[in-house]
Amino acid sequence: QAAALTRATAEHKDMHRHMTYMKAREDEMMRRKKVEDDIIISDRRFEMTQAQKESLARQQKEEFQVRAAEVHRRVKSREAEVMAFKQVQQDKYEAKRERAEW
Repeated sequence: QAAALTRATAEHKDMHRHMTYMKAREDEMMRRKKVEDDIIISDRRFEMTQAQKESLARQQKEEFQVRAAEVHRRVKSREAEVMAFKQVQQDKYEAKRERAEW
């Protein structure tokens, strides 16, 4: 029985060692792949032509202008809501004052 336990323990240790080795190998492969991908990405960025850069800049500028216009529209709409609310409050106040003067 003691021999069986020793053998099982040894097998367990071997299995653990093997799994640890496989995990380390997988991690190393993933790290290498990431490095290769990063190199490819940086190469592509470097290879971007001047026309592509200008096109990208133009596109980003247009997107920014669209967002800015949207924000401006929202602000104006909110300001209009606030002004309408203030006008209603003012009208209520004046109506109340007129009633009080009668």
